[in-house]
Amino acid sequence: MTSKNNFVRVFKIAKPFWGRLFGISILILVLSVSKNIFPLITKSIFDLISKQPTSFFLFKNPSLINLLALYIILKICLTILNQASSYASSILKIKLGHHMRYLAFKHILTLSIDYFNKTQSGKIMSRVSRGVDGVRSIISNVGTQLIPSIITSIVAVVIVMYFNFWIGFASIAMFLPYWAVKYWRFKILSKIEKKQNRVWDRDYSHFWEVVSNIRIIKSFSSEHSELSKFRRVVAKLTGNSYKMEKINNQSVVGDLVTDIWTFAIFAYIVYLGYNGTFTVGTMFLMWQYSQIIREPLYALSWIYWEVRHSEIGIRDYLKIID
Repeated sequence: MTSKNNFVRVFKIAKPFWGRLFGISILILVLSVSKNIFPLITKSIFDLISKQPTSFFLFKNPSLINLLALYIILKICLTILNQASSYASSILKIKLGHHMRYLAFKHILTLSIDYFNKTQSGKIMSRVSRGVDGVRSIISNVGTQLIPSIITSIVAVVIVMYFNFWIGFASIAMFLPYWAVKYWRFKILSKIEKKQNRVWDRDYSHFWEVVSNIRIIKSFSSEHSELSKFRRVVAKLTGNSYKMEKINNQSVVGDLVTDIWTFAIFAYIVYLGYNGTFTVGTMFLMWQYSQIIREPLYALSWIYWEVRHSEIGIRDYLKIID
């Protein structure tokens, strides 16, 4: 079954929480759009200070007092909304996690004895936990971080292109080399991640059985044998983790390219400000928006990996339900 179908099924499982999800989405949308007002306020403030003509869409003739008051009021409102969004998301994750555990446990109780004879109970619990953690991770990363970053960046790109098309275009283009490196990293890491999960399910889950049957282990004096087996399993997990960290370090090339690209955009903005094409306020505005556009560049990379990682857990969870 495809990842898309798996996510659709999980979305249906979450049906009792659709209302909460919709409310959180509205809050996130308001937050994402509102964040783009701050650079506009900053632009007008710097233009006023430098005695240059300025305008602001909320005021016909903006004054320093108007702009500073708007800045602090907006900051307070967004802080409250952000906290409300974070709180609602946390509650949703907790409730949905318990709901999924309940459904899995309810289903497991209906399975035949033959199923439990063929499947380690440790493996079952590992898969249920990984599936629940996967869904919680997606809600946390995609819902509260990825979507807001993307919406904020889209609005920022539109505004930057209004002032200077080529700066907006360059801000988008820097995604290409960055993602080329990150995609290479994801392909290799996903293979190692699958190996890691197989070790957790097949080997590490065995120790759940050891603890559950400790009386039998002691009666056969198998403690030394189980300890040796534990060391071998840990060695496999550690070896895979080393490989993953090595690949993560190699992907720093993408970060370096992005840093150089960002500096080039900054230098061009300063040049346009120096020769009088931009006012001081516009120069600061363009630089702030170029940073806002860059935010999802980093968010997307690790959130993409988290989602891919979560897919495996969701797939295993659904296998138990099936």
